[in-house]
Amino acid sequence: GPQGLEEVPATSPVWSGGERLGRVGYYWFDALTVQTENPLVKGKGQQWQGTVGDELFEHGIEVNGTYRNYPLRVKVHAGGSTTRIQGTWGSGPVDIRLSPDVLHMRWGVFERKLLRDREAAAEQGCNVYRQMEGVHEMDRIDVCGVALTTRPPLTQLVVSFLANTFRRDPSPFTPPVPSTPVRSPQPDNAAGSNRPATKAR
Repeated sequence: GPQGLEEVPATSPVWSGGERLGRVGYYWFDALTVQTENPLVKGKGQQWQGTVGDELFEHGIEVNGTYRNYPLRVKVHAGGSTTRIQGTWGSGPVDIRLSPDVLHMRWGVFERKLLRDREAAAEQGCNVYRQMEGVHEMDRIDVCGVALTTRPPLTQLVVSFLANTFRRDPSPFTPPVPSTPVRSPQPDNAAGSNRPATKAR
């Protein structure tokens, strides 16, 4: 039967041949780099280092170290239909669950719960997870390439999820407060993503 999360062949043209192996939200990664605001680069062995004191070590299924000035200690459980990142970051528990239908991210009191939208326009090799309110997209994270496989690269996966944060981006569409009349209705396309999807070169 189908294995785990992977629904696209690994030879999907967008992700093969190019350097990029996967992407979570706006953050892509390859074998040696996680391209976030403060990129992480693979050092010796299983050590990863960033530009602002980030330092992570991979050991078995664990990723430990310091990320964004917080101590990080998580385990990545992959191989089945759900990939789960579980542990602590700073003083808060982290629990990220990626399944074929739901992306659930929780850190302390912060939480994002997004549902897979199979009808949404997506880059090849990507699953689109969104939170809708009526016709408006309130939140969205695309998960692409090897991030969807049953054997994802652990440090890259963990960092690219954490970099997305556990609160949604301020949406281009702000729902009106019910008691206030809406002066200028938003055009339909304003509900879309405010940043274009990046294409692999």
